Amino acid sequence: MIGKLLNNRYLIEEKIGCGGMATVYKAKDQLLERDVAVKVLNQADLQDEDSIRKFRREARAAGSLSHYNIVGVYDVGEQDNIHYMVMELVEGQTLKEYIKERGSLGISETVSIAMQICDALNHAHMNGVIHRDIKPQNIIITQDRNIKVADFGIARAVSSDTLTHSKDIFGSVRYFSPEQASGEVAGVKSDMYSLGIVMYEMLSGKLPFNGDTPIAWAMKHINDDPVELVNVDHNVPKVLSDIVNKTMQKDPDYRFEDISELKEALIKFKEGLPVKIEMVKKKQPTVSKKKAKQVKKTPKKKSGKKSNTKAIVISVILLALVAGTYFGYVWIKDFLEVPEVAVPNVVGDHLQIAKAKILEQGLEIDISATRKDPEIAANHVIIQSPVSGTKVKKGRVIELIISDGPQFDEVPSVEGMTKNDADVALSNAGYEVGDVYEDYSDTVEVGIVIKQGVKAGTELILGTKIDLVVSKGVKATKGPMPKLVGMTNQSAMEAIINNQFTIGEISEENSDKPAGIVLSQDYPEGTELEFGTVINFTISNGRKPVSTP
Repeated sequence: MIGKLLNNRYLIEEKIGCGGMATVYKAKDQLLERDVAVKVLNQADLQDEDSIRKFRREARAAGSLSHYNIVGVYDVGEQDNIHYMVMELVEGQTLKEYIKERGSLGISETVSIAMQICDALNHAHMNGVIHRDIKPQNIIITQDRNIKVADFGIARAVSSDTLTHSKDIFGSVRYFSPEQASGEVAGVKSDMYSLGIVMYEMLSGKLPFNGDTPIAWAMKHINDDPVELVNVDHNVPKVLSDIVNKTMQKDPDYRFEDISELKEALIKFKEGLPVKIEMVKKKQPTVSKKKAKQVKKTPKKKSGKKSNTKAIVISVILLALVAGTYFGYVWIKDFLEVPEVAVPNVVGDHLQIAKAKILEQGLEIDISATRKDPEIAANHVIIQSPVSGTKVKKGRVIELIISDGPQFDEVPSVEGMTKNDADVALSNAGYEVGDVYEDYSDTVEVGIVIKQGVKAGTELILGTKIDLVVSKGVKATKGPMPKLVGMTNQSAMEAIINNQFTIGEISEENSDKPAGIVLSQDYPEGTELEFGTVINFTISNGRKPVSTP
């Protein structure tokens, strides 16, 4: 890949990272003359059409985000079976590396970092994008100490097979929410749980759970409660410990309502204001003291008929228990064997039609988000998860993202830019270049946009084509006189018109030249004349001159 030019624009210079789904390179954007990061889909995933579609779809989703705390996505494309995404190149180190260097972070620094991550996630969630892979490795601390969250929307859905066999998932599963670890669809509060794990690690320098395998880690998230931070490090204030603990509740309903509510709690803590944290924990099964005391020793009995009778009774009871266990197992097995059905395709369908299709298959429906879409009408399905054709158990929840219709935004100003720069600016803003016209200008240089078809600041549907008028430079007022001598009469007139002069008087005279051939012209060839100057010329009449004796 080093030295390869993508889209005749992005020159790959060096490899800077590698992950489970893609490899990242540093590249030079030769059009805008800036350094960028180019993420390339790994070869292993090129054989999987679903992975390619997901890479493209999620790249578009990530590209819809524009926030100071999110690594920007500029472009996405494919060339020579190379699927790539062009992103903002951020100089700095990952939060994981930063924590390793320091062991743990201070309270003030942790809260500052967490608040910036909250801003990034809140922006994403408001635009219908769930990160699904929040971890310190995906959080970059820039050289000026600001936070950038990377890899929005790129993490793949996790199945039991992924948890069992993937090496790359091991790092992510440490930060998984219980619902992700259970194979359920990740939502807004899944990102919140993962952020809670990250906050726990920043404050303590360690993770709340340990495990030897991805499955072991997943089970910890599902079943175990973490040791509260206040008990791990006594320097952590109780209220901050409670904030982190609330984000890490097993049941999403017991976490903060959303990311903005979590940030509000962090702001109040930072400013020394009271923070009310309502903690709700699941009730654990208990055994009453009375029942616990009902364990008594059985006195020894003498051997004999009563003893034999007792043995028979015990044998019968054991036989009944064995039989009951077997038939109970068969009954429970049949009860738990839920039939599988194929997920219907509802992308592009109206919500009511999609509901009917999904319910008809015995499946449940959940609208996880709504967002603007330039191509899909309001109340129609943009994305479904799982995808159509997937075999799932009846009762499975199918998650949908619904369109709110086209998204409007302000048209940027591109007047005064080169045509190429205007193309990039409109593309980055979500618009396309329409027809390009050329016109003369006394004040604007050649190749610079004189006028745009839609005034800057106008609210317009994203994806709309914007026409441009590009300068041809100052219109000339003079031009050189063409050579007419030797041309035919018709060719001479065309030359005069094409050079923006005016045809004048055409006279004839005797000549050895064929009839209609130009013999002479008013102005010598190359003379600079004002456009519109009248040009007279003489042609041959075809009659030879008469010689006088």
